[in-house]
Amino acid sequence: ASSSNLLVADWGKVYETGEGADLTLRLREGSKEWRVHKSMLMAHSAVFRQYLDSYLSEHTSGHLVLASTDAETVEAMLHFLYTGELTEASRSDVSVGCSLLHLATKYEWATRPLHMRFSNPRLEKLTSRVICLSVCA
Repeated sequence: ASSSNLLVADWGKVYETGEGADLTLRLREGSKEWRVHKSMLMAHSAVFRQYLDSYLSEHTSGHLVLASTDAETVEAMLHFLYTGELTEASRSDVSVGCSLLHLATKYEWATRPLHMRFSNPRLEKLTSRVICLSVCA
């Protein structure tokens, strides 16, 4: 196995176990929580990087509430950020894929790798902006 495959597998395990996590993501509604690593979010997202640098340095709660999304989409986002792979639901379900692309746009992380991994042709051929404006409207 290549070193990049091993690294992806290692990060996938870290995501699954939550080992070394230093931040808790929560949904505004519901009790679902995810233990994550600030460095992973900051590496992928300028929005998370700015927020975590400024807000969490002043507040020590270690919690971040995500609004306007659902648990399945957050799971898909975190799975992609940690492993570089899409969940089955995000690859094939237009609604989940659209929501994932919306989060990618909102949090300013690279969407190009996403477009090449969708198995649903409606998602594969469209940009995140077009999907979010037309499919999810």
